[in-house]
Amino acid sequence: MDFKIVLVPATDLSSPLYLSLCRLKYDILVLEQQKTVDHCDHRQRLVMDVLDKHAVTLVALKGDEVIGSIRLNFPGDHPPDYSLLKDNYRLDLFEDTGILSETFTVTRFLIATPYRNSRVAFQLVTAATAYTYTILHKTLSIVGSTAAIYRFHSRLGYRRYTAEPVLFSEGMYVYPMVADLSNTHSLEAVRSPLVSLLGENQKQIPGISSIVDGFVQRSPQLIT
Repeated sequence: MDFKIVLVPATDLSSPLYLSLCRLKYDILVLEQQKTVDHCDHRQRLVMDVLDKHAVTLVALKGDEVIGSIRLNFPGDHPPDYSLLKDNYRLDLFEDTGILSETFTVTRFLIATPYRNSRVAFQLVTAATAYTYTILHKTLSIVGSTAAIYRFHSRLGYRRYTAEPVLFSEGMYVYPMVADLSNTHSLEAVRSPLVSLLGENQKQIPGISSIVDGFVQRSPQLIT
């Protein structure tokens, strides 16, 4: 299957591509998952939530159709919506450590139903990781993983850093997880394909890795 991945910057929120992305969010979140979502336009079938305004989003396109997306927010920039990021991902744990400047948070990850068993999900994650690591020089990736995709995230090298799941703002429980791209050992331990993205110039930040490992070691990792 041929598809391409393109970048939708936060400054481009009136483009036809962004509106197509918002329609995909409506189809999945409202029609399929039947969630109650803020900032929802039922007449135009759009979801335009607040985190879009300070995010970078990568979308997968098959022709003109948006078939998947991954949205990245940056808590270290202290955006106006930081309190939402803090609550959803327990970022308060990291506030006194100085590592939020190294962090990007995956705040939305959607794949259209016909493509969920394809390589679209993996390609979106690797494209997002490559962009944030090589262009923005961020080394910590945080996600809120549901039980349905916990195994997927674990195989990429994400690890839990809270003892209990967190009640997400949209009403479901998630497992906050972190992938430390400066910690080759943790990635190689699960044979993460993300290792191949890092190259010879991988950033080594032992201080950050030890902080992350401390939280991970106190949190139960589900059997995958």
